[in-house]
Amino acid sequence: MIGDPSNHLIEKPMQSSGNNAIDALAYRSWNAGPGMALTLTYSFLATPPANASAMDIFGFVPMSAAQQGAARVAMATWSAAANITFTEVAGGGQLLMGVNDQGSKSGAYAYYPNPAGSSALYLNDEGYNTVFTPGSFGAHVLIHELGHTLGLKHPGNYNATGGGAPGPFLPVDTDNADYTLMSYYGGRSEAINGKYPVSPMVYDVLAIQYLYGANLQYRTGDDVYAFGNAAAPSCIWDAGGINTFDFSACVGTTLINLNEGAFSETASKLRNVSIAYGVEVRRALAGNGGSTIVANDLGNTITGGAGIDDVFGGAGHDSITGGAGDDTLRGDGGNDSLQGGVGNDRLDGGAGNDTIDGGSGTDTAVLAYRFEDTTRVWLNATDLQVTDNATGITVTLRGIETIVFDGVTMALDETVGSWSPTGTRMADLLTGTGAADILAGLAGNDTLAALGGDDSLDGGTGNDSLAGGEGNDTLVAATGRDTLAGGAGDDLYVIGTATATLLEEAMGGHDAARTTLATWTLAQGVEDLAGTQAGRAYRFTGNALDNAIHGNSGNDVLSGGAGNDTLRGAAGRDSLAGGDGDDHLEGGTGNDTLDGGAGNDTAVFAQALASYTRSRPTAGDLKLVDTVSKEVIVVRNTETLVFAGMSYSLDDLRLGLVSTGDDMLTGTTGADTIDGLAGNDTMTGLAGNDTYVIGAAGDAIVEETGGGIDMARIAIAGTGFTHALAENVENATIVSRVAGSVTGNAADNALTGNAAANTLAGAAGNDSLEGGAGNDWLLGGEGDDTLAGGTGSDTLEGGDGDDVHIVDAAGDKVVEAADGGVDTVRTALARWTMAAEVERLEYTGKSGFTGTGNALDNRIGGGGGADRLLGGDGDDTLAGGAGNDLLTGGTGSDAFVLRFDAGSDTVADFVTGIDHVLVDVSVRGIGNGDAVVNGAVTIMAPGGFGTDAELVIVTGGAGTLTTARGAALIGSADAAYAKGDSALFAIDNGTSTVLYRFVSAQADAIVSAGELTQIAQLTGVADAASVEIGFTR
Repeated sequence: MIGDPSNHLIEKPMQSSGNNAIDALAYRSWNAGPGMALTLTYSFLATPPANASAMDIFGFVPMSAAQQGAARVAMATWSAAANITFTEVAGGGQLLMGVNDQGSKSGAYAYYPNPAGSSALYLNDEGYNTVFTPGSFGAHVLIHELGHTLGLKHPGNYNATGGGAPGPFLPVDTDNADYTLMSYYGGRSEAINGKYPVSPMVYDVLAIQYLYGANLQYRTGDDVYAFGNAAAPSCIWDAGGINTFDFSACVGTTLINLNEGAFSETASKLRNVSIAYGVEVRRALAGNGGSTIVANDLGNTITGGAGIDDVFGGAGHDSITGGAGDDTLRGDGGNDSLQGGVGNDRLDGGAGNDTIDGGSGTDTAVLAYRFEDTTRVWLNATDLQVTDNATGITVTLRGIETIVFDGVTMALDETVGSWSPTGTRMADLLTGTGAADILAGLAGNDTLAALGGDDSLDGGTGNDSLAGGEGNDTLVAATGRDTLAGGAGDDLYVIGTATATLLEEAMGGHDAARTTLATWTLAQGVEDLAGTQAGRAYRFTGNALDNAIHGNSGNDVLSGGAGNDTLRGAAGRDSLAGGDGDDHLEGGTGNDTLDGGAGNDTAVFAQALASYTRSRPTAGDLKLVDTVSKEVIVVRNTETLVFAGMSYSLDDLRLGLVSTGDDMLTGTTGADTIDGLAGNDTMTGLAGNDTYVIGAAGDAIVEETGGGIDMARIAIAGTGFTHALAENVENATIVSRVAGSVTGNAADNALTGNAAANTLAGAAGNDSLEGGAGNDWLLGGEGDDTLAGGTGSDTLEGGDGDDVHIVDAAGDKVVEAADGGVDTVRTALARWTMAAEVERLEYTGKSGFTGTGNALDNRIGGGGGADRLLGGDGDDTLAGGAGNDLLTGGTGSDAFVLRFDAGSDTVADFVTGIDHVLVDVSVRGIGNGDAVVNGAVTIMAPGGFGTDAELVIVTGGAGTLTTARGAALIGSADAAYAKGDSALFAIDNGTSTVLYRFVSAQADAIVSAGELTQIAQLTGVADAASVEIGFTR
């Protein structure tokens, strides 16, 4: 800001320049007129000068060493741009500098030039005036205030102490620190990253050079200006040389503008680098995030970065390189050189005789003239010259795939004929173009490189090197030790020499080899192989890809190897081996052998299945004989066979072909069904969920550990057969109609009988035995077994473990030994009495049930009807379930389980002090819903209990207990229940005790009859207080 200038100003302002950008800043001068060089002495004040004002003197202190150093740096920024020489003197300088206390009104102030005396600059004694790092506010203040001492004013009508500056003024859009650091308004950098200008800005340089002339000795060499993303705002003044803007350290999008007076951006929207008027910058290096670069008219050298660059050339002869990324390069005027580099680039040379090189990628050249108005000619194998017939202007293209003629897009090979050079008898080097070329090497050890396009390369005789490049190329190796590299595209290799080497890159298209050689192995990266000479016996081998290998009319041996291969033998006695993968095999005519190998393979035949007879020469083979031609085909390791479009599985076609002798049958890793038919067969399923059909007592199963869940289907016809389940076979079902005996193994077996009287023995493991019809004997053995007799009067013997007996006939017999686990009977019969050593009884039907326990501690559960449960001896647990049940515990300490949603049960023989009641709160709770009885209380008269009491015992009642009578005996709680609150009430009448569930219907303390539901009556229990009641979940 400016202080009170009244004592230090000459009266007349600087004469107008006619340029508002200058006149809005240039106000006074130390000299008599503009453009005159200045030598200015300066001193750092030890005390205020004699003519200092009270404002100057207030809180005065000398500048610190750091402040003095920062002042010298700030003066250097002005002298760099203009003919100003600052000379330091001990005292009495024309420019005096110090520090005082300015409060909060300003950061500093200074006086305009006073040629007759001195001018002064005072920093405010605030902390920011002790920090002078580049871009800091303190450094900015010094440069700004020095501008005032040199004669620059504010560009707008404002001052920090009030009032205004004299006009003229800058427009609002340029009155900011991007254009002049004399402005009070910050630029974009200050707003985005808090940094202030580190030099006079573009209008400041104009104004100061108007006052004192330009410094033409400053940076006259070839200078490089390197910037990072966070560069502080600056304006470049450079007096000469071939200068460079280097943005290569910048990450993200940037803008580079090489024109004088223009702004560049080291980061998006930052606008922090400007070029002073009269400065020439001819070179630019882009950043790595995508740059927009604008050239000037001086002839620029511009190098793009790794991002997607957008470059605008100027009127000069520019050299523009795109670098990596899909760049857009425009040459504009001049004879330009454009190089796209890596990426899919778009290059427009503009006017002039330009050279355009697309580089790698799919590149497009843009020309202003029509295709029909041009002449096109290959200069050599790489360069295409396009001439505008009207002007004679030529453009040389290389590495270009597409050309746009006056808005019409054409592929390169549409615009010009192919390049067809022919070699000599010597060692030739022939190079193609981006179009479809024909290269012929003839004799000699030739090198043929086709570049783009669908090319044809023939090395001729000699040891040749052929490279197809991009495109669908044909490479011919006739003789010699040739090396063939197809490159990208779907290439065809024609092989006539066994010493040829094929080099095909991964993902390089779908490639094929054709040969007359009797033996050939596909190179890596080549997909297809075919023999081209009829009658020759070929021996072809594939690679790890999905190959298509074709023989011819001879006796061929084709091996697919890895991958999902297609093998076709054609005529002749062929042997096809698919190898790994899901292969497709076609033998053609003749006696063929088809071996699919590993994977899910398919063999294809032209005729219907009915045209062949089938036999099984070995366990794994299927033999087909054509009934007309008598041709023999042997198929193995092939999962699917297709006859005239109809598909069959090999297993199905082999099924039933087994002999009646002793067969050795082996399945696959899939889910096999193996049937040995008659004879003592040995069946091996391998992995997968296999099914074995046991037709003879001597059949044997070999099953591996972890080989799936396997089933033995027992079809032995002789009555009284026995069968022991083989190791690692889990399940068995008797499918014959005769009675037999099946014994399980150590696994968890599922054994199923038939309609006869069978014996099923589970042995070890947790087995499931199902007898079916007939009077069966089921033995669980060790483990937790489930025994279901089915219809008939069955004997269910659980053995050790916690067994479950499914009883579904009144004649069933359950047998359990002492200490044989905790065993359960489940039944839907109307009544059942538990056998000795059975602990639990569960009713699974829907009607009323009578269940009777034994001498053990039984747990008996009813169903949804009116059940009668009798515990007998032991400490029993009776749970009637839904319905109005009658529960009789018998001797022992019994537990009666009651539910709120299950009707009203009657306990016939409750013995106080021994038996107890368990109320199931898992469906409908009491109080807080847990299994703990909270706040139990006993009352002898109505009332006297709280709402937190989950159990209220009411004693001393009389008469018949109804809900109305119960409500009267209960009375009201001490406080109001909330709606939905619940509690359990036990009420006696001197002869019995009744249990009620209470649910509050409204927010009051009264317990009404409508809020009570009877859940049980304990017959003969005269004193409710003597009943032990608990909750259970």
